[in-house]
Amino acid sequence: MLLLVGCAAPVFEGGELNRVALATVQQRTERAFGVALDAPLDIQVISRDQVREARRAESLRVYSDDALRAQLDAFTAVGIWPDGVGVEQAERAIEDQTAGFYEPKSQRLVLVRDTPIPWQILDRNAVREWVLSHELTHALQHQTHPDLFDHAEFFLGQSDLRRGLEGAIEGQAVLVATLSRGKRAAFPTPSVYATDMENFVAASAKQWAAVPALLRDTWYLPYVAGYRLAHAERNALLDDPPISSEQLLHADRRHQRFEAIDLAALRPWLPAGCRFVHEDSAGEVGLSVLLTDLAAQGDAPPAGAAEGWAGDRFLVARCGDRREFVWLLSWDSEADAIEFESAYAGVADAARLRAGLSGPQVVRRLGRDVQIASPALAPRSGDLFARVRRGRVATYDQLLAFFGESKVTQRMPGP
Repeated sequence: MLLLVGCAAPVFEGGELNRVALATVQQRTERAFGVALDAPLDIQVISRDQVREARRAESLRVYSDDALRAQLDAFTAVGIWPDGVGVEQAERAIEDQTAGFYEPKSQRLVLVRDTPIPWQILDRNAVREWVLSHELTHALQHQTHPDLFDHAEFFLGQSDLRRGLEGAIEGQAVLVATLSRGKRAAFPTPSVYATDMENFVAASAKQWAAVPALLRDTWYLPYVAGYRLAHAERNALLDDPPISSEQLLHADRRHQRFEAIDLAALRPWLPAGCRFVHEDSAGEVGLSVLLTDLAAQGDAPPAGAAEGWAGDRFLVARCGDRREFVWLLSWDSEADAIEFESAYAGVADAARLRAGLSGPQVVRRLGRDVQIASPALAPRSGDLFARVRRGRVATYDQLLAFFGESKVTQRMPGP
């Protein structure tokens, strides 16, 4: 259990931020991080009923509504997201858990004055201090490692990369916020912290019952898995972050190379009447959610069927009013590919119904590769998959270079 004892000054006074408390927590955070903020930070205090609007406004500063809808449409096409559920609907459960957040685009820190705190915690001000330190850490991370924050358009089509980076960002912020407490807090081991988070998730299970599995089953992953890495690697984690959920989850694969896959060359070869919607990667976590979420009741997929992942990429199009897709998955071994192919067969019908496909998906295994295509694209899949570009990567720099993405060396100016 993370034990906290607050300082004398309350974080909030009269519903507003106490500047004395801010100065104290900021000084402790900068000392724990090893760097000072280079400019005063814009901080806004809001109430819980303003969280949705604030997060929505920041999201629209980064992505257009059309881009977000295209991403969810693509997730639905491959079976990972239920049809008709928007992000704003899915995030309602998160609102009650949100105590603060940092907005990279506007470079602003937002604190929620009235987030519920479990009754078992006697020193509630200490929790608010910890949250403030955690979000201040994100501002420091953005200052020192802008490359992890300022690739917004690129990140929208790199969901598995974002999970890895979020693990580094959130895990290191948990570490720094705890270190900033000094002797006022016990320093939890990764296993203790994971147990605390599991208990928290279990206690709030009812709030998450209607939330799509992709969000419900992964929102805490960056904190738990990321803290395990940060506990071992400290600030160096930001210099060489995990770039896949596999690298985030498995200590023995922390720097393992995998297949970066680019399907952009397929877009001009889509059949007439088809328009490109979105391209993305599911990763080990996304595949695990797919297999578990769509498994028939009482018929769980084989344990570890998503392990052995070595890269994946799917391209989604709209052909008329139908969703269509091609999906290339690479595996560490032929046995891993066979295991996934078998597990996917058990959920393919459910995925087809969720996506509204006109017929069954066509699945083909070639050695360590599994190719999946929806009905309208299956006849062209041979030509399409022949145009795939592939490369082996293990680091963030290598992945950016593969996709031709330039490094960001200083923070982009806010609005």
